Amino acid sequence: MSGATTPAPRAELGTPKPVEVATAMPLAAANGAACTHLSCAQRFSAAEPAWADLRFQPTINWKLGGVRGDCVAGELEYIMPKYCSPRPRDSHGLWPSEARLNEIDVHSQGKPKADLAEIVRMLGNRTLLLMGDSVMEQFYNTVQCFLRRESIELPNDEPFLRWVADTAPLWRMGKRKKPPKLPQRALGGTRLLYARVTQYQQDEVAAAVRTADVIVLNWGLHYQKMSDYESDLRAAFDVLNEHASAPGKAILFQETGAQHFKASDARGYSTGEWESRDKGADKLCTCKPIEDFNVNVRNRVLREVLSSGRYPNVVQLPFYELTRPRWRWHFGNCTQRPNGWNYYTCCDCTHFCFSPAMWHTHLHSVKAGLLSSVGFRPA
Repeated sequence: MSGATTPAPRAELGTPKPVEVATAMPLAAANGAACTHLSCAQRFSAAEPAWADLRFQPTINWKLGGVRGDCVAGELEYIMPKYCSPRPRDSHGLWPSEARLNEIDVHSQGKPKADLAEIVRMLGNRTLLLMGDSVMEQFYNTVQCFLRRESIELPNDEPFLRWVADTAPLWRMGKRKKPPKLPQRALGGTRLLYARVTQYQQDEVAAAVRTADVIVLNWGLHYQKMSDYESDLRAAFDVLNEHASAPGKAILFQETGAQHFKASDARGYSTGEWESRDKGADKLCTCKPIEDFNVNVRNRVLREVLSSGRYPNVVQLPFYELTRPRWRWHFGNCTQRPNGWNYYTCCDCTHFCFSPAMWHTHLHSVKAGLLSSVGFRPA
């Protein structure tokens, strides 16, 4: 692989200086109101361990497992089998141990967590569909990992595969004609699917509610015009809200995750969004902290739509605040990736390095969202 650099063994890793990261709540949030403008943003106050190797350079070594220091690419092919086997595996060499990842992840420490088995027990004989872009697929890949690691995965038998084939025509009615993929079974009869959807399509939403009982979805990063995003959310929520009112059903709309692209704002403020990035940082990838505290245009639209009161059955699933302080947890320089991203200039401040603690924290939010859903009752 051209330009790749092999990370040093654990004993040879450098000890970069502590870098401040955001953990403190903004003043407005502490008083019960979300901070939604830059004037109430606070500076960062806590630090990851000084020994954490989360630098954005050199490039990730894709040939040797998608590893760069303590950053492990979060897709299933990279985290399996090092972190997903039911039996602990030796993680020496290029792969940081899970204990090391948990110690580095100060952003999840002290937050409530849930195992996937807790969600599966609640679902019982129902279908869970995760629907969204590549960040949502990272979440689904982690779900696949936890299924195996927690020993709750069942083999895909013939009746299940027939059901998957029977539902595929529902999705082929739309423009993209892409039915869900990566089907999985879990104990208790739970069925899990992932649908790659980046923007609202009427036919795909119709297919989703006919396929799944519980839907966790997001589309946001692929919208540039917020007027389009608002109108599409309203159109989708008209259907999804009705679905979630039925017994055993639930809709969790996940907030758009934070991006951390470097901006050229002289004031030092940045939303981190790709559209506002400093293009000069693309070649020598640099991800930067953001201090906007919910000044995220997509999540602002989502809050405004849900606050209208027209969609009481659609639950907002927190995700932005979990990802906002993780500016060092991105792939960074992703040049010459083997899956088709074969660019010589590639800066990734969108997708996240693998952190089991982060996803266990998110699973707790999923659990809380299900329990707060009007129609859903645990199996």
